[in-house]
Amino acid sequence: MSWKKTSTNNEKPLLPPIPTLFKDLTFYILGLSFSETTLLKSTIKSYGGDVAFQLNKNVKFLLTTKEQFEKNCTKIQTAMKLATTEILSNDFVEHCITKRYYSIDLINDFKLVNKELLINEKQQNDNKTSSFESTSNDSLELILSKLKLEIKQSTEQQQSTQQQPKQQQQQQQFNQLELIKNEKKSIKLFISSTFLDMENEREAIVKYLIPEIRDYCNERNIDFSFVDMRWGITESKDILKKSTIATCLQEVSTCSYFISLLGDRYGWSSGDEYTESFNLAKIYYPWIDSHIGKSITELEILQATTVTPKFNLFYFKNSSTSTSISTSTSTKIEELIESEESIKKLKELKNQILNEKQNKISNFSKVENLITSIYKDLIERINRELLMSTNGISNNNNNNNYRVNDDDQNLEVNKNSSYLKSLLKQEFIKNYSFDKLNQFVFGNGINIENSIQPEPKPFLITSSIGGGKSTVLSNWVKQLSNSNEIDSKKTLVVCFFIGITANNKNRIELLRQLFSIIKLQYQVSIPLSEDPSSLKEEINYWYGIATKDGRNLIIIYDSIDTIEKGANETLSEALLDLIPSRYPENVKIVCSCYTDNYEELVQHFQLDKNQHTSVLTGFTDQQQILDFSKSYLSNFKKELTPVQIEILKKFLEPCSSPLFLSSILGELITIGNYKTLNEKLIMLLSSQSIFNFYLVQLSRWESDTSFPNNLVTDIIQLIYLSGNGLYEDEILSILNLKSSYGFFSQCRNLFTVFGGGSNYFTILSPYLKLAIGLKYFGNKKDGQLLPIESKLLSNLIDYFENQKINNTNSSSSSLSSSSINSLKRKIDYLPKILISIGDKSKLQEFLLNLENINQLSKSEIGKSQIHQYWNFIGINNENFKEIINLYKFKWAQYCNGNPPLEELSTTTFNIGSLFEHLSMYDEAYTFIEKSQDYHIQLYGDCHSSVANDIKRLVSINIKRSKLDQAGYQSEKLLSITEQLFGKEHLGTIESLLLNGLTFKKQTQYSKSLEFYKSCLKIFYRFLDLNSPIYFNIKLGEIFQSIADIFRKLGKFDIALNYYNKTLTIYKNLKKENHHCFSELYKNLGLVSKKLGDYQIAIDYYQKSLSIVQDNFGKDHVEYGFILCDLADTKRKQEQYIEAETLYNQSLDILKRKLNQDTSIEIAEIYNDLGLIRKKQSNYKEAISFYKQSITIAQKSLGKSHLKISFFNLNLADCYRKIGDYKTSEQFYSKCLLITQDNLGYDHIEVAEILNSIGLVYKKQGKYQQAENQYKRAIIIVNKSLGSDNYKNGIYMNNLADIYRKLGSYEMAKTYYNKALLNIEKALGKEHSEYAEILYCMGLLKLSLEEYQESIKLINQAIAIVSNHFSSQHVKIGIFKNSLAEVLITQAKSLPNPREFASNLQEIDNIRSLFNSSLSILKTEFGTDQHPEIADIFINMAEFEFQFGSHSKSLDHFKKALEIISIVFDENHSKYQLISDRIRYF
Repeated sequence: MSWKKTSTNNEKPLLPPIPTLFKDLTFYILGLSFSETTLLKSTIKSYGGDVAFQLNKNVKFLLTTKEQFEKNCTKIQTAMKLATTEILSNDFVEHCITKRYYSIDLINDFKLVNKELLINEKQQNDNKTSSFESTSNDSLELILSKLKLEIKQSTEQQQSTQQQPKQQQQQQQFNQLELIKNEKKSIKLFISSTFLDMENEREAIVKYLIPEIRDYCNERNIDFSFVDMRWGITESKDILKKSTIATCLQEVSTCSYFISLLGDRYGWSSGDEYTESFNLAKIYYPWIDSHIGKSITELEILQATTVTPKFNLFYFKNSSTSTSISTSTSTKIEELIESEESIKKLKELKNQILNEKQNKISNFSKVENLITSIYKDLIERINRELLMSTNGISNNNNNNNYRVNDDDQNLEVNKNSSYLKSLLKQEFIKNYSFDKLNQFVFGNGINIENSIQPEPKPFLITSSIGGGKSTVLSNWVKQLSNSNEIDSKKTLVVCFFIGITANNKNRIELLRQLFSIIKLQYQVSIPLSEDPSSLKEEINYWYGIATKDGRNLIIIYDSIDTIEKGANETLSEALLDLIPSRYPENVKIVCSCYTDNYEELVQHFQLDKNQHTSVLTGFTDQQQILDFSKSYLSNFKKELTPVQIEILKKFLEPCSSPLFLSSILGELITIGNYKTLNEKLIMLLSSQSIFNFYLVQLSRWESDTSFPNNLVTDIIQLIYLSGNGLYEDEILSILNLKSSYGFFSQCRNLFTVFGGGSNYFTILSPYLKLAIGLKYFGNKKDGQLLPIESKLLSNLIDYFENQKINNTNSSSSSLSSSSINSLKRKIDYLPKILISIGDKSKLQEFLLNLENINQLSKSEIGKSQIHQYWNFIGINNENFKEIINLYKFKWAQYCNGNPPLEELSTTTFNIGSLFEHLSMYDEAYTFIEKSQDYHIQLYGDCHSSVANDIKRLVSINIKRSKLDQAGYQSEKLLSITEQLFGKEHLGTIESLLLNGLTFKKQTQYSKSLEFYKSCLKIFYRFLDLNSPIYFNIKLGEIFQSIADIFRKLGKFDIALNYYNKTLTIYKNLKKENHHCFSELYKNLGLVSKKLGDYQIAIDYYQKSLSIVQDNFGKDHVEYGFILCDLADTKRKQEQYIEAETLYNQSLDILKRKLNQDTSIEIAEIYNDLGLIRKKQSNYKEAISFYKQSITIAQKSLGKSHLKISFFNLNLADCYRKIGDYKTSEQFYSKCLLITQDNLGYDHIEVAEILNSIGLVYKKQGKYQQAENQYKRAIIIVNKSLGSDNYKNGIYMNNLADIYRKLGSYEMAKTYYNKALLNIEKALGKEHSEYAEILYCMGLLKLSLEEYQESIKLINQAIAIVSNHFSSQHVKIGIFKNSLAEVLITQAKSLPNPREFASNLQEIDNIRSLFNSSLSILKTEFGTDQHPEIADIFINMAEFEFQFGSHSKSLDHFKKALEIISIVFDENHSKYQLISDRIRYF
């Protein structure tokens, strides 16, 4: 059945569902499309069943298609292991619904596999002890793969039944100082056979079996070695060696496992050479004296079964196939023919073996039978003897779950330890000294605890690729473990050999592993963070745990330059996540890198090369090369012959590279046919360099006819294109192969790391990557994909698309490591592959898959990636709401499928979290509020998930300026967290911070500060670290919050102190462009702006904008906020055009992101635009902007909020400017009361209001009251900002004006001079405020009748303002009016003023000044009804009365009187004065 809704004209009416049909049955759906799955889920639930989101033991039926079942994916494999789960065709549901009943008998017809039959067959196969026959045509590799899976499942079942209670298990060790002391379990395998008739069998063993056994052992920290006596004695001259029998018996006596292969040959047992070799062996092994004439094969068997009994396995080759013996074509038939006596002895030997009951004997006909039998028998023995006997604690890391929780000890410690121990067997460069390393750790010979480094730096070892750095580090750890200067109980050593597994190239997983080791080593109960961003922030917390109470931590990162890097990310940037710039002094970090990256790392860490680095140069002489070769081959029980040593000596120069030499030797070990060993050695050495060696290998594999066409190139290119590597099963699945036909065994030496993760193929060597790129992609044109490249990338995409993501928090223990990492890599790499080929359609499908969004939305990095991917598709900032609508639609579809509530809550929260990241706050709030409802239904009110929901809701409400809601929610959040963790627990800090933030936004600063101080108290008490405070990101956030309060209170010195502490912490722990810096730089800009340091403020804002743009894009709401602050600074600099542009850009962003009717941020922009209009003397527009801001703010904050006070202050100032002094005074008084209540009496904002009130009093002639206001304002500025702040100059200028008005000219002169010096120092001589003081000093000179000096000063002021603004600025109008007034007064002071009246040029000049002034002010004020205009008319009237027309004078007086009566009232002094003058006429 296709589970899609269909509609036809003949469709029968549907019967109502039977709600109990599938009662108590749980289904799992696999392999159907989204719409089919949704419909099938709905149908099952309507009939009373349930559909699981994750495959588990409660699932009764897995429903899928035959095609999906045959793919044998991870889910199918898991279901096969679950005894309670049946795998059925999805048609089963339709059948039950059609029949209207369900019966257990029905399922047999729909089973896709009969699990009972398979189990019975398996048991029958296990009971076979005499033979193992197979008619399968599968390759050896495929057979072994199936066996590996079968054995793994069996082992897991045994482990699950044998596990002991946790309290009875011994504690696992995580310290490499202790692990390295533990003797590594070892297995030495000896395979005995006659050579001539078993050549193909032995070659298959070397080629296929040995690599698999070695990998199995390496993964379990078992040292495996294999003795193959063909190397060294197979040539005729070697067979005649006198020591042959003794050598063979010696190897058998030291082996642990003995395997005998017996066919139709008895072996070497006669002749002079035999007798000579036998007699020599008899000296060392006297027991053989009674066995003269027995073959070397039988002597080996006797040694293994009687003299030094071993675990023995015997495999008899069926005689029926002896006529078609599987031998090499180079073997002559006559060499196989033996004497009748030998045949008789062989028969007796076989009978004797058969009669011994303890011997395990199997028969085989084909090589495939032999290999599979040996593999199965050996693995079974290894598991029983070495693994199952360890009281439930094994070194088995088969289940390589990369996530570590409190109960999971399956870390990669053993893999790293195993690799480290394997390197100890290698001969490292003997001229290397550990002195520098020891000096780095121990200091001047004293204990590490006393080694102090004020600014700790890592130690860096570098070498060329394969230059021995890993071996040196391993041997150094061994030396440390033997040192008397280190106490392993107080020093934890953790090693990471980067690249040996799929996980430990990822820096987040490296941190997770490191923190988990510290946590388990010291039994810390604090859980690890799931969010990668939070995990990175905890680095110095865990460092502190590891170094607490005098403990020490040594971390080794081998090949640190190979860690994963993001797109366009440098190595230095990537390392900041792993190694902070500062860390506790008891932490010692040792790294190694390739020489190509050495200089970059030296510069990044700022290392002294003499003290903190060590350079390895490779082998320097012949003896080192020979010693290394001997040591390397001895691990495999091999050695070079004298001839081969001479060959090696002819290639000393290329062999000086440890990588080249080890690669050559490693390749020799994998060669099955040892007769051509010398020729192969010459061929390999002739490549002369590691790069050429790789090219030779690639060509050799391609030309190998044993591999199908294109198999080699497809596998190699696929590994290359994958970027990070792939597991064996992934490669086979992607290329649709059943087997690699032995190629994996051939290439494992180059594409995997010895010692761990050997089924994971990746490109570790940059030279290998270069060789592959040149060979297969060298002809590629820029921007174009080759056909094979396009095909393989498409295969990768198809494979990753089929990986199902589990978004629950349940354990993934049922999944293989490769499956877990495939799911993870789907999220990491599929989008990047799609972008590389430009497939926007599939990328959009990926982004609209809610399972993928669940994964990406777990971290800020993931959410940023979603943003970037959508931008690539073409949905950018302008049409971003389209994305919101798409996700809403997908979520609605998803809900219609009735998903489990837990799954629904997680998905809903993640979508809301994504919307919040995109600054779509209203939509985010809706979704997270729903998530809260779902979590309450699941867990009740008091649960960590509910607390997490409320935390997000508080944050969103603060951003939406809904502070009342935020306050209620933050209080509720604190109550929940205190119930969960306790009142003074680290878990309550986040809640306390949000409460503090809410009160800060409500301008209740004292309450806010109390919450922040509570955070500090808990923080210091709970952590109790011995590390400096500058290493914890959460502490930095607390410092910044406290700094915000003091900034708001105008205590800028204290604020800067806390901000700088935050900056120090952030720089220690974060990249320079991390988003946490944007908020900090913005706040530092705000302080600088308040202090009048505008350029410094602008620099901070620009840094902040750049960071937000890099992390979130230009359309993010935070970008709009910072633009507003930058615009505000430009406004302060009187760069009004640029400021207005920035304000409008900010407004455009915020209107799209926030609620226009209630957003306080939008209200602030309207207020700031009003300030610009006011400065431009456009008071009508200014008042309109102010009223808009007040309307919005009152809806959001209420009428008594401090912000309302500020907006009303500006409105009052505007009324003052237009001469409405009564209204202005009322608003100022109200503002003063609110501001003093909120900020205190000494805040700078209080000073600003006092200054404004003083101006109103001055305009009304209330000089004594004005003087008091100015004096108080000056005191506050000196106290808060210092005497050099420019506001001091402005206020002193205003005070000087009062003294001038009162006739106290000396006092006025003193304050004018002080004000002028202040403004010159703070703002410069070209600033308009400087011009303002010059103008006022000109008025003082007028009062002192120093007319020429007055004219000079006013003209200077006019010139400055004209240059700074324009010649039509309002101040120019005012200054020109005063200049005309000076000229008139000067004329009046002449001995004969009438003479001045006859000077028409001077009269016209004065009239021109008045008219220009009048025109400017009318234009700028936008009205004729302004006090300044009245003043001009009064001056014009007096001038005309004295020197011109009396009629004009009367007109001017009347106009002035009209204005005064409107602006003030008839009681105003000016009104009375003008009235008196008019009566005179």
